[in-house]
Amino acid sequence: MIYHTNFDYELALEASLKNKTYTPNRRMNNEFSYLFLWCESKLNKVLLSDIDFGPRYIDSISKTLGFEVKTSWTKKSSEKIENWWGKLENIPLELKLNSKVYHQKLLETVKPKHFIHGIVCSKGEFISSGDYFFRSEYGFAGMGSFRFKNRSFIPRAGVVTPFLSKKLDLSCFYNNGETKIYINEISKMNSFYGCKVFKNDDFLTEELRRRGIDDSTVKESFQEVIEVIIGKYPELKKFQIDGIYTDDNQCLINEINYRKSMGQIALKLLEYFPDESSLKFSLIPKKNFKFKSNMSVMTPENSYEYQFITTISF
Repeated sequence: MIYHTNFDYELALEASLKNKTYTPNRRMNNEFSYLFLWCESKLNKVLLSDIDFGPRYIDSISKTLGFEVKTSWTKKSSEKIENWWGKLENIPLELKLNSKVYHQKLLETVKPKHFIHGIVCSKGEFISSGDYFFRSEYGFAGMGSFRFKNRSFIPRAGVVTPFLSKKLDLSCFYNNGETKIYINEISKMNSFYGCKVFKNDDFLTEELRRRGIDDSTVKESFQEVIEVIIGKYPELKKFQIDGIYTDDNQCLINEINYRKSMGQIALKLLEYFPDESSLKFSLIPKKNFKFKSNMSVMTPENSYEYQFITTISF
């Protein structure tokens, strides 16, 4: 099968919501398309790409992973193209489950104690005394989110929640009844720049306790929201929940993602290294990148001008 890495998935969803024709964002899709070659490396899948990936690059993936890579790439195809990052198959369901506005409405009905309840808002002026955080209805990796105090112009539909000081950002990937919790790294500008994933629950627990985090609180919080989602949508097989661990030792969930994520990519990569207890996936602006001896660089060396460098380390 031939796949397109549609990292602009949520932009396409938002256009669908507004009944607008969407032109794919080639820059966004090309930036990380090579991750497909790593994640699907044991399968005979084909990547549709504008970018050339030479034999040396495929060989370098094989050398890092320790087995012969089976994935390949092509620039043209007459076959049906499958979406990889987000399906775009059941648009009504995908619009709901990826909407931060809908998350508020869904969880407001049952009011789980481990969810950050906020105010649904549309474009316009927001005025209220307090310290707040805005997140766009659609978007990933923190795009369009910002902190403000007392008042701000809200640029698009989304959710305003109280700003909470945090010790840690966390996610939980639900996969056919099994859960994998991992740690995210989020910049001061609210952008994702990496994550640490774990082979099993024991290694996760060890890491959380080392950081002074109550692992039972984390697990209880994710499980509570998972039960709400599965109760409403029992047919769901895979989804992700994001949350934070606050300075006052609460684990609070803030959104659901019904698509792939960089954390899920990291979890997949860890499967290829059975002797490792954890894996760190990093996403670094190219201008700030400094190579370290413990890194394996995933980004190709080719003619494309990448803005970010991705690496894995242990």
